[in-house]
Formats: sequence, C-alpha cells, structure tokens
Amino acid sequence: MSLKRLFSGKIKVKGAGADVLYKFETKEPTLDEIMMTNFRDLQFSEEEKRVLTAKNRRDIYRFQHLNQKEISKYATNLLTLIKKSKKDRVQVETDHAGTLICLALIYSGNIPSHIDVHFKLKSAPLSLFPKQLAKNRFPGHNVSISICNSESWLTDFRSLQKVPDHIELSHISPQEDLDLVG
Repeated sequence: MSLKRLFSGKIKVKGAGADVLYKFETKEPTLDEIMMTNFRDLQFSEEEKRVLTAKNRRDIYRFQHLNQKEISKYATNLLTLIKKSKKDRVQVETDHAGTLICLALIYSGNIPSHIDVHFKLKSAPLSLFPKQLAKNRFPGHNVSISICNSESWLTDFRSLQKVPDHIELSHISPQEDLDLVG
C-alpha cells in the first residue's frame, strides 16, 4: 500500500453532494523508531510478529504520529457537510487514515441527533485511534458503523483491529454493505 493511499484520500458523504478531501504530512521514522520494541504496547501475537515488516512498522508509526489537530480539523469539515445535508439519513464511506477522522467525529458527541449517520469504514486500524480524540466513550444513538478490514493490509494484524478501551463499538451494523442513501 502506498504512502499516498494510506494518508491522503477522501471521505465520501452520500447525500451531502460533496466529499472531504484529506492529506496528512507524515514524518519518515528513523530506524530506531521502527524497532519492534517500540510496538510492544500493541501486543502483537507471535504470528503477527512474523509477518510484520519494516514497512508495516513505518506505516503504524505514521498512524501513531498523525497530527491530532489536523484530524480534528477534518472531522469538523466532515461534520459541516453532514449538517448541510438535506437528508435525514447520511452515509459516510472512507478507508485508512480517513477512518481516524470519522472515529474522531463519531466520538466527539457533535453529530446532530436528528440525522441518522451510517459510517462504512474500511481498513480501519482501530487500536491506533488516539484516546485524546475520544470525547465520549459511546457514539450517539443515531450513529451506526460497519467495519470491513478484508482485502486490507490489516488482515494479518488482528491486534490493530481491536477496539481500544477508550471507545465502545456497540453501534456496529451487522450488514457490511448497508446502503442508506443513493
């Protein structure tokens, strides 16, 4: 997976007539910063450790060091689009770093309760979602989430797909390809 693909892209907002474009500047980690000992807190299994490459560790490092103010800025842009929607049901789709932006919005507590929002998140490294961005532990009652990590660089890394302790995913939709709006 290319750097550009992981850390820049768009968040599709069906029903809003526009998308949120994002691009994160990422720092190239040093060799010391991508040593396995720096990733102990992610609790990789022995099998995950066997398949974890230096490139994977560089990408994980970059996810861990994304600018949280930028994530919040993009989440605010996304919220603005959702609020401008003329529909009472909105579907949001994204992948990779875009999933962290969506999670920041989901757990901000700022999504208006009169709009049902379904988030389709692909290649979502949930365990890398920063605790500081989770203003609420639970999403609103009007929020549903589907997560798909198949056909993703995350497939081999169950540890990165684990839900961190600072959020609850009780609103996960069992239907992966739920289409709420056209």
